[in-house]
Amino acid sequence: RLHFGSCIVLHILLDVAFKDTEDGVSIKSRLDIRLANIVTKHFDAKTKVTVSTIRELLFADDCALAADSVEGLQRLCDCFATASRRFGLTISIKKTEVLYQPARGNVYTPPAIFIEGKQLKAVELFKYLGSIVTSDNSADAEITARIAKATAAFGRLTKRLWNNRNIRVYTKVAVYKAAVVTSLLFGCETWTLKKAHLVRLERFHQSCLRKIARIRWVHKVTNYEVLERCKARSIEYMMQSAILRWTGHVTRMSNDRIPKRLLYSRLATGKGTKGNHATYANQVKHILRACGIPPVGLEVLAAGRANWRNVYKAGVARAEHARIECLKDKRQRRKQRAGLDLPQPPP
Repeated sequence: RLHFGSCIVLHILLDVAFKDTEDGVSIKSRLDIRLANIVTKHFDAKTKVTVSTIRELLFADDCALAADSVEGLQRLCDCFATASRRFGLTISIKKTEVLYQPARGNVYTPPAIFIEGKQLKAVELFKYLGSIVTSDNSADAEITARIAKATAAFGRLTKRLWNNRNIRVYTKVAVYKAAVVTSLLFGCETWTLKKAHLVRLERFHQSCLRKIARIRWVHKVTNYEVLERCKARSIEYMMQSAILRWTGHVTRMSNDRIPKRLLYSRLATGKGTKGNHATYANQVKHILRACGIPPVGLEVLAAGRANWRNVYKAGVARAEHARIECLKDKRQRRKQRAGLDLPQPPP
């Protein structure tokens, strides 16, 4: 059970432990440039670049230490162990794990980190605050875990709700959104996904809605027709809304907040490869373009919370409508190539 006093003690312990160390993950931030205009050369400037060190990630009495090298992490662990002894606290070796994320193209080798002569367990998968972090920095394990939890939540209501013919479909869908979708998309505001991940999530979403509405494959009902019948939105719509809502919240933060510094930053050490990589910032810009929102106007539009809510909701609705119309057009052309005549939609 958490106590307010224990959180204060942990804060003081971390301040004492790391007051004389510079180890951690160094980042360069440019908060004077809009997110859509930031490129790598901006971080080579002699001025206007803020260098910060991300070292301890603290939530209540749960703490994670981060460093950009094995040697740096060992020094942080030594400092933390020394400060813990001074405060009369004991570190649980069994509950402490190490996760190593090698650079792109490097071979993974389990790190050897010791605390008081005992080696910590090296893992390739670590759960922190309900989300899964992996050594290859992939979202595959997180998506698999989210689908598994949502499947369990959906299955618990099968006999009592989904199979009950006395309850309206719209009531079932409302419960599904509250009990299943929230578990499926927990933490999706910070995900950086590939198309394959979205396909997996959409497939699960459609499977649940079809079971709720009693739509079988022999009925030959398309995915967008299922959404219309259930008065539901696609997973991509919900994810885009969550990502834009969170991005607007971050842009409104003060410049000393860690989330904002990370959004407008690059690593201070190392050299990245050329190309348009799948980063969170690039994902945000792609979503803004798909929603018809100019990326260069993000900071201005998001300055007001109520205004930003109206802007991104309208934009995400436009993107959803465009996707559905594209699917209908593809289906129409596919049927025409097959020599089948489909009724034309009303103008």
